[in-house]
This record gives sequence, structure tokens and C-alpha cells, in this order.
Amino acid sequence: MGVCGTIWDIGEAAGPMIAGFLIGGLGYAATFDVLAAVIALVTAGLMVLVRDPKAAAADRESKRPAK
Repeated sequence: MGVCGTIWDIGEAAGPMIAGFLIGGLGYAATFDVLAAVIALVTAGLMVLVRDPKAAAADRESKRPAK
């Protein structure tokens, strides 16, 4: 719980600062495009890397030797 809270607090503090630097350097439209691309990449990564728990349990059951 402490680690999750720390990460949450860092995100709340760093997010607006990073967005401010991006908006100052790139402008609003380009910042939107950059953040949309980051979100799309993270979403695709999660879809590829995170397995469905029910499917994983079914795989384990099917690979278990019969009694």
C-alpha cells in the first residue's frame, strides 16, 4: 500500500510538470499527439503482455496430469 501511494503521489506531482514542459516546447496540439501515442503504446503493450487470469487458469488445468 505504501509503494502504490508513493507511485500515485509521484504521478500527481510529475504529470502536470511534464505536461507543462511539453506544452511549452511543442504546443497544445503536438502535446496531445505525443500523449495519445504514449497511451496507445501502453494500451497495446498491456494487451500483449497481460494474460487473462481465467485463460491462464484453464491452461494450467489442461496441462495438469490426469489422476
